[in-house]
Amino acid sequence: MIRVGTVLKVAEIVANVFEVSMEDLLSGKRNFEIIKARFTLYEILHRLGCKPAHIGKSLDKNHTTIAHGLSEFDNLYSFNDKFRVKADIAIKQLIKTKYEEDTDTTEVRKG
Repeated sequence: MIRVGTVLKVAEIVANVFEVSMEDLLSGKRNFEIIKARFTLYEILHRLGCKPAHIGKSLDKNHTTIAHGLSEFDNLYSFNDKFRVKADIAIKQLIKTKYEEDTDTTEVRKG
């Protein structure tokens, strides 16, 4: 199962890129801009190795909602250039954030 901190970190990045609030992203609102961000969140979590059932449990959604969102992500990504650009930015931002965490050279205080 994915950690809550990971879900929230990915959600924050997606919300920033798509210019929606975290509250809206994690809600049930059906505004198309929010939905596109939510589909991207599902896709990134799926790429991180989460199954739809685990994503759904983490986000308090039914696994079929997640499966539908993953399918719709593929459709949007294939046919909507603006969406593809934003989704790619979110994915690259997540990779950059992960890289920065992995290469942090801050000394750990020895006790």
